[in-house]
Amino acid sequence: VLDSGHIDGLGVLTLPTVGDEGGLALLEGQLLEFLPAGDDESAPTLPADGLRLGERYYPVVTNHDGLYRLLGDQLVEVTEIDAGTPRLARCGRREARLPLGEGELTEAQSRDALLAACRSLDTVVSGQAAWLEPPEAPREEARKSEEEARPGFWARLFGRKDRKPVPRSEPALTWAVETERTLDESAAAKLCAAAEAELRRGCPAYAKERNEKRLAEAQLILLRPGTFTKHARRRLAEGRPGAHQPPPALREVPLRIDERDLERGTP
Repeated sequence: VLDSGHIDGLGVLTLPTVGDEGGLALLEGQLLEFLPAGDDESAPTLPADGLRLGERYYPVVTNHDGLYRLLGDQLVEVTEIDAGTPRLARCGRREARLPLGEGELTEAQSRDALLAACRSLDTVVSGQAAWLEPPEAPREEARKSEEEARPGFWARLFGRKDRKPVPRSEPALTWAVETERTLDESAAAKLCAAAEAELRRGCPAYAKERNEKRLAEAQLILLRPGTFTKHARRRLAEGRPGAHQPPPALREVPLRIDERDLERGTP
């Protein structure tokens, strides 16, 4: 079986290959540059003959189809250098990042904080995603005339008043997780608190936003087993780009969750 080469939204990046080590970079008809995986997007790029064996890069493409220095989101690794031409193998997508004030929260920071909390609490997570949940919409206050028209007004006025939770006015980091064993509310709350404590230690930008009350307390949503698999299948059926890739551990928008997939959450 002849592999068609590394093809993504940028176009064809490598020649076809028959092995598992990737294909030779396609250097004719387009300009390929490469951004080292650990560098900022504003860092200088490298030409194809400047790559190092075993290192990982993001491709930057300029071609006759109108792309000008477009940065790809799929990492490639140099597995061989053949007469100055690198052989590139796909090895995942670009790490997601969310701006937080003057800093940012990275996918690795969010993931590592949750996994560290899981290790400390002897909990196994089989799937997870995180995002910043927008502030809650304020509840509309009932008009006095409507309150007075309801039976038992004076009893409610002088008796025990219902305590309704105050709507959250700041965004909140939200983790959605699948666990190997079902957690009760107490265990879920402990996992959420431990993950947020780890994130405060590992991400100064998050700690600063929480300390200055620009972010609310983190939340945890427990999902039924198989939810992330169902999510991936739906994306494939909808023809979403990159749907065959593992979902990002940090998302720019909330995960679409069916109410039937919920176990429980910590507010």
